[in-house]
Amino acid sequence: REPARADLEQLAHYIRGHWGIENRLHNVRDGRNTFDEDHQTVRGSAAQVMAILRNLAISCLRLAGRHSIASSLRWVARSPMRALALIGV
Repeated sequence: REPARADLEQLAHYIRGHWGIENRLHNVRDGRNTFDEDHQTVRGSAAQVMAILRNLAISCLRLAGRHSIASSLRWVARSPMRALALIGV
């Protein structure tokens, strides 16, 4: 069986989807006003754990209806108990 080939419309849809993920997650993780992940010095499995924790934090903020991750992180930093309230603890 021959592999399926994408037409231009399908390819454009795939590329837009990829950049949507890049913009919604990776740019948030890499931004200087958020986690500045590109400049972290953590290595090895600790880096993977930190990435998981960052993704969890971003997901919790979004599920709580927060749109600006940078301002939400500052909001939580001013009163860390807010992080627990966001997840219902």
